[in-house]
Amino acid sequence: MVEEQEKEDEESLDDIDYSLPQDKFSDDEFKLFWDAYKAKLQKKNKPLFNVLDTVNWRIDEKHHVHLIFDSRMMLLEFEKSKEDFVKKARKKLNNYALLVVSDVSEETQTVNHIKTRKDIYQEFVERNPMVDKLAQQLGLDIENDPG
Repeated sequence: MVEEQEKEDEESLDDIDYSLPQDKFSDDEFKLFWDAYKAKLQKKNKPLFNVLDTVNWRIDEKHHVHLIFDSRMMLLEFEKSKEDFVKKARKKLNNYALLVVSDVSEETQTVNHIKTRKDIYQEFVERNPMVDKLAQQLGLDIENDPG
């Protein structure tokens, strides 16, 4: 996947007009842009806002922005508006050679989002041990599913 992305980035280099400004920018400057961009999305495009709110980003020595998504679906959601994002970032940061490299985190593990009643109960007990005492006093049977 990384090789595919690098190939796409090389193709994107052809789209860069090197006669335009290529100001260097700091992480703090990008963070200001990032936060403002997300704030606008929060009102206009909640699904994309939720995606970008979980993204990890970094800026490399060439001032390319690397966005690391938690899942392929999140990356695909971003890809729909990537062109708009890049245009706005280039303008705001006054760097028209800025490239955005997108990838999915290899560290992301699949999480089982389906929880049993016992799992939910254990989470409550971890947060507040008094829940266990209350369940015992009320004689609740957490092991058995209703049915």
